[in-house]
Amino acid sequence: ALTRFLRNDNRLGDLAWIHDLRIGAHERAADTLVNLTSSIFRGKDAGAPMDLWENEQVMSLAKLSNKLARSKNPDSALVARNSTIIENSLNLVEAQRILQEDDLDGDGSEAILPPDELIVLAVNKINSSRDVENIKKYGLCGLAIAHATSSEDAIAMIHGAATIWEACIRSDIHTWNSLARENSMAVTGISEEDLSQRVRGTAFVGVNGEFATSSGGSMQGVGFLSNVHVRRRVLESLGSNEDLGKLLVHSAEMVGDESCSFKG
Repeated sequence: ALTRFLRNDNRLGDLAWIHDLRIGAHERAADTLVNLTSSIFRGKDAGAPMDLWENEQVMSLAKLSNKLARSKNPDSALVARNSTIIENSLNLVEAQRILQEDDLDGDGSEAILPPDELIVLAVNKINSSRDVENIKKYGLCGLAIAHATSSEDAIAMIHGAATIWEACIRSDIHTWNSLARENSMAVTGISEEDLSQRVRGTAFVGVNGEFATSSGGSMQGVGFLSNVHVRRRVLESLGSNEDLGKLLVHSAEMVGDESCSFKG
């Protein structure tokens, strides 16, 4: 009766998860938390949107409740769906913190940025950075953001991932164009060893190396090599330079070769 009363009261419906947790209805509690959009913790006006800090707290509670629900019902489709939503939401919070690390006030009161705005922010960070390590960090952030949209919008995922890969390539575009011309003019092309040495310092190869070792196969949908639609969109955006396209693909393939120490 209390559960029904809470859920039917517009003022208290967003707090029904507290009662659900007390009675052990963890799946229902997690589902309520996942679907919250208004602030419940900071005493804001009714209907005010959550900020970054509150979203993280709500999703962390949802993650714990969903874990308990899974232990009771491991085959639940709702638990599986909510698990994906929770992980994606927490990844977006972490990505926003990294991308705004120089701008955040520190109390988490910043507005939550949608994925498309986070992608733009990641690209801007890549474009304005001259440090390869920072570009790698922002590039991986951008790919994680694109991956977080995969369960809801595959087209947005492909577009976001391609945008990030293109930005990484363009950060060293003069190097890539020069290598592509040289490779096409040489009778047998640039040797593997020489190519390995000359591209290892590029952001594109660096991000590919980090992606290959850190994603653990879980983000193949946003990979340059692993998703043909992402790769095709990147190469189309760079123009009709076939030599450049072949060189980029070959360099990305070399990243997986243990004989090439791209991450040195």
